[in-house]
Amino acid sequence: GAFSRSLMASAYKDALETVPRPICPYTLLQRAYKGAASSGVPGASTAVLLSLVGDTLRWANVGDSGFAVLRGGAIVHRSRPQLARFNCPLQLAAKGADSVTEAEVGETAVRDGDIVVVAADGLFDNMFDAELEPVVRMGTALGFSPKNMADIIAGIAYEMSWSKVKDSPFSVGYRKHTGSQRCGGKQDDITVVVAFIVSTQLEGVGVGVDKVEDDAASNSIWMDQVKMKKRAYELKNVSGPSLGAKSDSVDSGNRRTLQRSNSGPISRARGRWY
Repeated sequence: GAFSRSLMASAYKDALETVPRPICPYTLLQRAYKGAASSGVPGASTAVLLSLVGDTLRWANVGDSGFAVLRGGAIVHRSRPQLARFNCPLQLAAKGADSVTEAEVGETAVRDGDIVVVAADGLFDNMFDAELEPVVRMGTALGFSPKNMADIIAGIAYEMSWSKVKDSPFSVGYRKHTGSQRCGGKQDDITVVVAFIVSTQLEGVGVGVDKVEDDAASNSIWMDQVKMKKRAYELKNVSGPSLGAKSDSVDSGNRRTLQRSNSGPISRARGRWY
């Protein structure tokens, strides 16, 4: 929709105009939302933004778009959808919707060779994690590029969305929350972004380290948000991966970079990748 495109365009513009340094996804989301909301564009959107600092992947997420980090073809971290109720995700809009303060924030360590799959709910509603993993393993074994892998994942999810008999994460959730019988997929927009984590040697320590050092103000905001969200999560006593904050560590001779590609309509906001 128009609002999601405006939100993404605002985030992308802000990221490009930022002096080369790690970006706080939460701050970027705040700025992007302010820009999109002030434009008066109608509509609503979920949003997931990620940034890579050294070997730390950070995120800010509102709604049921999400991401998975795979290592050796197995998911080692998976985002949680944010729902007001079943099939009703939190969303950002110019008026009368949820707030950026509702965003889930966190960070996780990544390694050379990890693969990050970021997608709209059109993927995660139709493909189980156990179905995504072999696709990534196959693509890795065949030497697929990020674009090839994104195309394949999006295509399989699209085919699954039309099924009337195959079980899906959405149909499982539907039966659980409504008590009614349902099988099959859920037709929806499908956006997939695939990124490969790659370790590269820097030419000269000075310039490279400057590019990955944290801006003190941005890092302070980030740590405050992570601690606050962690505390709120613990109070809810909901099981899931920890949002514990940790200090960034930067290898003075190496940095982590991402090879990325996307597939499908641009319908969800995305942040800058380092």
